[in-house]
Amino acid sequence: DYVIDIQAYKKGEHVMLEIPLPSGMKVENKQTHGFNQGNYVEYYKHKVVYYFEHLPMGTKQIKVTMKPVFRGSYVLPPVKISLMYYPFVFGNSGRSEIKIK
Repeated sequence: DYVIDIQAYKKGEHVMLEIPLPSGMKVENKQTHGFNQGNYVEYYKHKVVYYFEHLPMGTKQIKVTMKPVFRGSYVLPPVKISLMYYPFVFGNSGRSEIKIK
């Protein structure tokens, strides 16, 4: 599982969370029904996007189930969260590396 921790210092409305996928990974379970992590989710080949109509203040955890496709060493791009209508208000995580054996 790819776990993302969101720390919101104030509440937000119309928030978009972009989770880029590492090159050697693929999303295993695409949840479309009974979705309780956000209001809407879109799956692409290179990223997963969560949309929140209201994001409360505090800590929230998002889990994306992925499976390895290729072995190797990959760069994990930063996760970005922003307001949909004001994209210049954003936050992101740091870049890291993963190894798939």
